[in-house]
Amino acid sequence: MATGEEASVALLALALESAQVRALGIPFWRVPVRTKGPLEAAEPVAVDARAIATALATHEAVVLPGFVGVDSTGATSLLGRGGSDLTARAEARRTAGGAVHERALRFAERHRVAFRVAAPGGTGTWIGKDDTREPAPGRERTVRCA
Repeated sequence: MATGEEASVALLALALESAQVRALGIPFWRVPVRTKGPLEAAEPVAVDARAIATALATHEAVVLPGFVGVDSTGATSLLGRGGSDLTARAEARRTAGGAVHERALRFAERHRVAFRVAAPGGTGTWIGKDDTREPAPGRERTVRCA
């Protein structure tokens, strides 16, 4: 289960390394997204932000799989349709504190504002973006984090 996600993590980490980016691919069982609900359509409830921060202390990039988590019994769970995007949102919400202030995350969530967390020149990750909703032309902004 989730072998495609694990393979993608490994391939992306290798590609980053070949581009001279110190990257670490982490399998889902090492830093699992904790979930609740049905195993085939679970909801993320917790992410170990400390483990991700620890990995980022020694690497420029940390690559984590999406779509898969672990429930309270230790069973592997799937986040269902859109699960990879949901994983990115859950992980960003827990770990973006160093890049995006919690108050800004709450504002964006409350007002359904999508934004991207990225290094300068990078594509980054969309937070709060639906597949069906693109930002209006001219509404997308780049914000540099010091």
